[in-house]
Amino acid sequence: MSTSLKFAAIRASNPILEYCRRSGVRLRRAGTVWVGKCPIHREKHGQSFSVDPRSGRWHCFGKCQKGGDVVDLDRLLNGDELVDALRRLGVATLSPEMPRTERASGSKAKPRRWAGQLRAGSSDELHITALDRNLAVEAVELAQARALLRYWDSHEGVAWVITDSSRVNAIGRLSNGKPWQGGIKAKNLPGSEAKRPIGLCEASSHERIALVEGGPDTISAFHHALVDAVHETLGVVCMPSSNADFRPEDVEFVAGRRIRIFPHCDKAGFKAALRWIDQLKGTASVTWFDFDGLTRTDGKPVGDLNDLASVDYDSWEIHREAIEGCMIF
Repeated sequence: MSTSLKFAAIRASNPILEYCRRSGVRLRRAGTVWVGKCPIHREKHGQSFSVDPRSGRWHCFGKCQKGGDVVDLDRLLNGDELVDALRRLGVATLSPEMPRTERASGSKAKPRRWAGQLRAGSSDELHITALDRNLAVEAVELAQARALLRYWDSHEGVAWVITDSSRVNAIGRLSNGKPWQGGIKAKNLPGSEAKRPIGLCEASSHERIALVEGGPDTISAFHHALVDAVHETLGVVCMPSSNADFRPEDVEFVAGRRIRIFPHCDKAGFKAALRWIDQLKGTASVTWFDFDGLTRTDGKPVGDLNDLASVDYDSWEIHREAIEGCMIF
């Protein structure tokens, strides 16, 4: 049996709500999720711990900002390595082909020291990010609430970071708008698996998913979802670059969903979109949004989803139906 199937089987045999009950984590229902005091940082005030039984995921929106599945929770509660958690939850032996991101100690993966340094942004920082990308601050707040947006106090300055609860991959941009050393605008944080999608687990509980490329388009997806009033049912998955790909185990998270790709309007973007469609073939209903013919207020062509937030009035008038319904699919 492959490791990915072992993980799927162990999650299925250890439902997250049942595991919480067994572990003494007291929860109450709040709509489609369950909330309670975080058992990781032993929360005394508030209820920052949220569990979504549909996706089998949990997340702390409070002090520790941790999240994951039942395996991650067992590791954190018991302070053990992955191999011990898996055995406790029902896996007697481990396959030597375990992916690098799921190995126990001894992995050759580069340390992700930034993973414990990421933090929620202040009100001022969220407003600066929204202003810089010409987006509603509510969209930036929603991206942060979904655990896809965090901030990092790097040695080059504060950066806003697109990541998810797995902390396998993260891409950051400096909040002051300047490039990183080396002249690049966005970079994968050290140790990140640069070709891995970001936000799969967080999006898996939603019926429709916007598939975008890069950090600005990730936040922009929430902006347009708010405009179309579908933000509660829309998930967002970020492909960190046109070189990113879906692995077979990644596709499991989006199976049966409706997906719309918002490719960058260049050769690399179109080529990547076609490749992603092929990788998702047979598992999800996939469409893509065409920016062709749209113009920004500065007269330049709309090249991506973030540009669409600055669309020229004449373009908007001509293509109003498509633009206003871009997140309705």
